[in-house]
Parts: sequence; C-alpha cells; structure tokens
Amino acid sequence: MEKTFYIPLKYKAGDYLAAELPKQGECLVIEQTKFDYLIYLLPVYGTEVRRYSVKTEDAEKTMRVRYNDEGDIVLVDVMSGKYRCPVYFNIADDDSAKAVIYHFCSLEGERLCESILERSAKVSRIFIEKFYDGESVDFSVKTASPEEVAAVRAVGGDSAADNSGEYSNEYRISCDCDTWSTMLVCCPPETRADMFGFGSFIMQRAIEENAIPKLNKAADFRFILNEYD
Repeated sequence: MEKTFYIPLKYKAGDYLAAELPKQGECLVIEQTKFDYLIYLLPVYGTEVRRYSVKTEDAEKTMRVRYNDEGDIVLVDVMSGKYRCPVYFNIADDDSAKAVIYHFCSLEGERLCESILERSAKVSRIFIEKFYDGESVDFSVKTASPEEVAAVRAVGGDSAADNSGEYSNEYRISCDCDTWSTMLVCCPPETRADMFGFGSFIMQRAIEENAIPKLNKAADFRFILNEYD
C-alpha cells in the first residue's frame, strides 16, 4: 500500500505513531512505495535513502517515532515481519555519527564475543567477513573446527582452507546489519565509509581481545579477515 508520512523534526518528548502526528514545521517525509519499501530524503544533507530491506504492509499501524526531552526527533522504526526495524536515525554531524557508531558497535562486539565463545569445540580458523557498498553492510564471524579445515583442504588445498566462503554458515554469526546500515546511511554522506571502517575496527578489536584469547584453539589456528565485494 502506498502512503506518505509527514513526521515533524521537532515535537513533544515521547513515542508516537507516525500516522497520528500532525504535519507541522519542517518534516521528515517518508514514502511507502507500492512495493512496500520505504524512501525518504535526509534532513540537512538532502540525500535520498531507500530502505529496500525494510518491507512492511502495515507501516500506517506500526511506524513509530521517538522524540527526546528537547523535542528533537531521535529515531523512526517500523515492524517488518516479526521484528521492529530502524528506518531513520537523527545523526546531525560528524561527532554525533562517531558517538552513535561507537556505542552500537561496542555493544555488538560484546554480543559477537559471547556468541563465539558458546562454541566449546576446538577451533582452527576464525574468519571475519565484512562488506560495505554505500548502502548494504555486513560484519560477520565464522569459525571452523580442525575437521572442517581438513575436509576443505582435502578438496581445495591450502588456499581453500583459508577462504571463509568454503565453509558452512552453520557457525556464522552476524552483527545487527539492518540497524548498522540504517545508522550509516543517516550519517553525513562524506563520513559513511569512514564510519564503516571505524565500527568494523571496534568489533574486530573486541573479538581479538575478548574472544580469541579464550578460544579452545587448535595447533594450526589462524585468524583471517575477508573483505568481499
């Protein structure tokens, strides 16, 4: 269903349904297309954002807007399937971008470490897979046991054994890519690639410092970074 939402950039503190907000002052205009993805122009920066990954037929009933105590818009989110997904973050400048990314990626780094350490089996490889194309983003961790490495090496040799794509995704853990991609597209356009690198560094450092030392590592253990396109 096609629908246009006019969301004031300033309003009374609290959480509101977007469909119930009055059209007043400067607004964030979000269009729900006939294909159920969302599109809007970023305030201040004027760049177009298309949220293809956020598909919803019930935006009118579930799109929610939050304002802080100063009356500034903080975020917009909506139900997409079974989950509430972010659509827009108010990131006003470079300093705000760095603070938001640091906080989010620090928490995600902790979560990834906890998930990695849930695997008690011996580990021969730990891979980080990351990707960013200006809109879509990925940061994931994959582990492989000595048996898995031996099986891959037997078929493809040593180079295959060090290629994360040769392994099953059964032990692949991803960060919250939907939230992170939304944060990045809402950053100042000229900082987005840097903010991806900054956030990746935070999560990678957490894994190197807080997960890898505690792993049950095999004698041939290797930590490998794969950036794909």
